[in-house]
Amino acid sequence: MAGRAIADPEVYVEGIEEMLIRGRGSWIATFKDFHRGYRLSDRRLLLYAEGDTYVKGFLLSRIYSFLVGPRRKAYFLVDHVGRVTDEYLGKMVRLCSGLGKEDDYVMLVILTDEEEVKGSVKRKLESMKGGKVGVSIQSLTSGRRYYSDNFIGRSLRKLVDRGFELSTTYGGDLAKAVCMVFMLSILSLALMHVLGLLVLDLVMVLADVLLSIVLGYALYRRVYHTRLILRPGGFTLRRGKWSFEGRWGDFNRAWLHVEGDEEYVRLEGSRGYVDIPTRRIGVSRQALLNFVRRMIGQAAT
Repeated sequence: MAGRAIADPEVYVEGIEEMLIRGRGSWIATFKDFHRGYRLSDRRLLLYAEGDTYVKGFLLSRIYSFLVGPRRKAYFLVDHVGRVTDEYLGKMVRLCSGLGKEDDYVMLVILTDEEEVKGSVKRKLESMKGGKVGVSIQSLTSGRRYYSDNFIGRSLRKLVDRGFELSTTYGGDLAKAVCMVFMLSILSLALMHVLGLLVLDLVMVLADVLLSIVLGYALYRRVYHTRLILRPGGFTLRRGKWSFEGRWGDFNRAWLHVEGDEEYVRLEGSRGYVDIPTRRIGVSRQALLNFVRRMIGQAAT
């Protein structure tokens, strides 16, 4: 059964790409080349990444990787389909098996609009005990995840099973951070100009603008950037360094709450309530509300 996705697949891809770029999967492979809209046969993939198993870290890690660890190519693919069928799954596994050499690693993440994967597709996934391809099927509507039962599948579980992350770069908060940095820096430069410590000219102002954008983005990530990490049993809401963890069973109802231009999904429980901002994480308010209500209902049964 297909439901309404809580987020656009592109939002998921943003999170997974950021994770790979930052080296979260470096224990199995370091990914270096990233492509959006990559064509594999008749499929246009959301994400296609290439790397290898060579470890870039401390000296001992590099020596071990060079002398002991086999150096293989690694591939990470993300595709989106409304419903996963036997034919589709078999086709994707065959296409992935054709990438690279026989002993290379291929990780395939399939995003689906189905709430649950079952029947022959689930059995086929569980029967994958070997091979170079590891598969993960992830529901965009329920958050459920399914993995192939082989080494690459288990590695894929370790890599992406921390939760389904929803986040986006929110322009309002980013502009606020950049403006704050720019105002402080330009006032400082103006004061030094008045005191005769420097001569403020157009080049210096332009340089200050560029520096403010860089420092403002860093400030935004540290203070304002909001992320929602969804798990079957609960969620984690983070804004900058602030973090809140909740379990679906801790709440008994949810509704849409609006304050000014801000829209939230408010969850209420015996210990109070928590607001999840929808615009700051780039999701549909109604889709997120439906998902949260479904999770609360499942936890209550």
